[in-house]
Amino acid sequence: MQTILSNEFKFQLINSLNIFRNIIDPYNPKEEIIPTIKENIQANFPAEEIEKLKSNVVNEDGSGYVFIDLKELCSNYEELLIMNFILLNIIGKPLWHKENNPIWFNLKVKTDVNPIRTHGVGKNPLHMDFLTFESYPKVISFLSVRRDPLMGGGSLLCDMKKVFSKLNKRENALLKSKLFKYWIDKDIVNLGKALENFSIIENKDGNEVYRYTEKMLPHLEDGRDVLNEEGLIHKEELINIFNKIKKISEKYTLEILLEPYQTLIFNQQRIAHGRSPLGENQNNLNEDQMRLIVQTYLN
Repeated sequence: MQTILSNEFKFQLINSLNIFRNIIDPYNPKEEIIPTIKENIQANFPAEEIEKLKSNVVNEDGSGYVFIDLKELCSNYEELLIMNFILLNIIGKPLWHKENNPIWFNLKVKTDVNPIRTHGVGKNPLHMDFLTFESYPKVISFLSVRRDPLMGGGSLLCDMKKVFSKLNKRENALLKSKLFKYWIDKDIVNLGKALENFSIIENKDGNEVYRYTEKMLPHLEDGRDVLNEEGLIHKEELINIFNKIKKISEKYTLEILLEPYQTLIFNQQRIAHGRSPLGENQNNLNEDQMRLIVQTYLN
């Protein structure tokens, strides 16, 4: 499961950290530094290993993710952020999706929000982020700062390519039709235009990509506004399909309980993600004890 880095690759990560530690603001790295980082990567890192890492994440025959432990390579939080930023530039190009905001998004725990939401304490259903945007992020990175001391909150990954392969032709045909609509996030940049209607399965550059969220199922069942007029004709059939997908997904879902200083990088146009429930009695923890994941997007 864990991706093992060669000693040479580790050496170059440490060397790059030393080069950029006084240049990169760990809390708010700037896009302007990316060409310099990529030049350093191309000149010094083992090319074959770079290709293998990238292939695992983005290629059809890869696993769809890499899982890397950085705790032996950096000694504090600021070094961790810088090293992770360098690593992300090896996999792809970091993506700023909010104007004037840092690239990092802290996935904190909040006990006073809906348990299934991003910051909640319950199970966060499988989904893909920003699926209503034309150029929704290709890759997501989860960098662990603190794990849940109550031993919950595992990161859930599900290979939707395997899930959809278990559906029949009729079911796949409906999912390939632009029958769906969903919540559109506000004030988003660099993701292309918002889509009023979309398909769950889409052909992109000869490969299938997916715009799936399990969160759509209760909206379908409650009759809320997630289907266009053509989609409403097939409402009952689509409810059955989404229930079938949910059941199949259980077989292909992997849970990874990230330890501090571990990073999980995955192809979110293929791999749906979620969260297992946090441990009970989160209210008994101080905020600085609670699970903390730093999220980033890449293209």
